[in-house]
Amino acid sequence: MEIVGIIAFIAVLLLGIISPFFGLPGTFIIVADSLVYGLITRFQKITVWFLLLLLGLAVVGEIFEFLSNIFGAKHYGASRLGLIGAFLGGIVGIFIGSSFLPILGPLVGGLVGAFVGAFLFELFKKEGSKRAITAGLGAFLGRVAAISVKVFITIIMTVLILTKVF
Repeated sequence: MEIVGIIAFIAVLLLGIISPFFGLPGTFIIVADSLVYGLITRFQKITVWFLLLLLGLAVVGEIFEFLSNIFGAKHYGASRLGLIGAFLGGIVGIFIGSSFLPILGPLVGGLVGAFVGAFLFELFKKEGSKRAITAGLGAFLGRVAAISVKVFITIIMTVLILTKVF
């Protein structure tokens, strides 16, 4: 029975690593998985202090994701309306993408949706198509940076946890 628990624990860690591609909070999935492991093992290997470290990394990842989406679009000239469009487009894109391609759809949909949302909202503001395309590109690049850093953080968290457990 212990082997099944370890396999489930590692499977959830791996789920946490891939979940940022789908717009899910992988860092918090990993923290929750570690908390469950700590509770089951009475915090022998994963201590409360270690959980607080993981929680800190998760919060840093979420803050970076939020800021990189904003600064990516803003750096390329998006207005406030363009930022709202990038945010809403990314969310809508994740859902639309998942209906077409269950595995890669949310990733592609979120990236394309952020671009399209910023583009359309900038066009709506009558900023011109060149500025709208540039703002959309910034939103796309900000989203790519956010996903990349969150995946990197989830990998660091997983390595730290596996080092502690094994």
